[in-house]
Amino acid sequence: MATPLPDHDELHLAALPLPLAERLRAALIALADEAPAQPAIAPDAYPGLKVTRAPVVASDAADTIEQVFAEAGYPEGALDLASALAPVHRALAELVANRPGLELSQFAIPSTSSGRRRWLGLAPPGAIERDVDFTVRGAARRAPLWRALIELELAAEEHDGDDEEACEAEAQRLVAALTPPDWIAVKADLLLEVYRSTGPRDGDFDPARVPADVGPWAAAMAERLTEQHAPGAPASERGGHSEPPYPLTWMVFLGLVRGGVSVEPRWDWLCPVAGGALEAASDECLGALPAARRDAAIVRGLAAMFPRDALRTGAAMLARYPSLALVDHLIARAATAHGSLLCPPRRAYLPGLAAALAAHPALVAHLDAHLATLPALPVLRMRSARYIHTVDELTPGQRTMLAVLGQGWEGDDGPLVSEGDDGTPVFGALDYVSAFEIEDGAGDSAFEALLYMDEDGAVCVTDTTNSVMYASQMSLSCNRGDELHEALHAVLRQRPPRAD
Repeated sequence: MATPLPDHDELHLAALPLPLAERLRAALIALADEAPAQPAIAPDAYPGLKVTRAPVVASDAADTIEQVFAEAGYPEGALDLASALAPVHRALAELVANRPGLELSQFAIPSTSSGRRRWLGLAPPGAIERDVDFTVRGAARRAPLWRALIELELAAEEHDGDDEEACEAEAQRLVAALTPPDWIAVKADLLLEVYRSTGPRDGDFDPARVPADVGPWAAAMAERLTEQHAPGAPASERGGHSEPPYPLTWMVFLGLVRGGVSVEPRWDWLCPVAGGALEAASDECLGALPAARRDAAIVRGLAAMFPRDALRTGAAMLARYPSLALVDHLIARAATAHGSLLCPPRRAYLPGLAAALAAHPALVAHLDAHLATLPALPVLRMRSARYIHTVDELTPGQRTMLAVLGQGWEGDDGPLVSEGDDGTPVFGALDYVSAFEIEDGAGDSAFEALLYMDEDGAVCVTDTTNSVMYASQMSLSCNRGDELHEALHAVLRQRPPRAD
């Protein structure tokens, strides 16, 4: 027997026409028994890519609720004040305010249940709900900050040039005027698109903008994000994101650390890991964790990166946080390095790690023991590598390769190679084409290769079209085994000298 709806829901249903009320009642009851809706595309659905946001698959009950909203004429488009809703639409909004898992993306309603409660005045307002004075379309206005930003976005879309810049400048002024604690709360709401607005462009994230008095906010947001990203949690409550949008985790974790909040182990997954300009802020976050949890956080952060970034950042991290866990992770990531021209060969990368760990003999011994287990590679050397501009610079084998590959390579004037009236290839300008000759250990020519824009191409047995490797957007695939794959990767990483 289905659980009846609460009395306050029945009161809202009474505001609807009877047929719609009956359908909506049944859908709301069914929704309570359904598994939370999940993204339509998994984060790792495509090799070499990471899906960070995907649409949510709607259930039958969710589809019915959307149909009721449409049939009741619920407003679409930009979000307006809840006070502008007609009574029947207010009733619909309140019926879904406490029901997570409903995306309702086509309608003018906040994207999450918590945002709907704040919008409707059923939960305490935050900084983004406070009224501000602003100018739009030449008129002075006063409205909640979120609505002001939306009105400025709409006005900017209607105009070009100076008018668009003026709207952007006014939006930036509103956000810049916030106190640091209010700014961080508003920025979080904009990143999560609670009101379906991302706000104005504000440049690169500056860790210095995270103040020391946001500990309570950071703890509450850490808990909220942990709940939203728990296995099985409704994906619509996090906007279909597979991970919090950048730089939210930085804001939260720095807020915890600077606010003197003890970091709960369940929040460790939020700890940001980075090098470069954010290295000092990353160290500040990692310093708040005990060693074992810190090492796990570093490995977790590297695992979320693409291989090139993980190898580069991991090497820098290892110098500051030497550990067996991190060494083993980098060994595993280096084992896949030959899949991309962006990554260094592992037989050069891993000895470099060992050299940097001279003060840690146990870790060096661990790396040396691993290197000793690697299989021998075929000996290959670069005989010649050059950027070419005419077909006359190619060997006969490379010319045959180009006749095939060049038909798929686009230059300013179309394909680099087209087919003439008699079926023979017609070669155009060959800028950005690199040609390689590769010899074996005996000094004999073994392979020839062509790349376009240093990222797409093929490797063939010399003077044949027998392909052994393909390159596509820097990713490499080989049909002759891992040893040849790794050896060719090391050779093709050598870029030809530039003429200039």
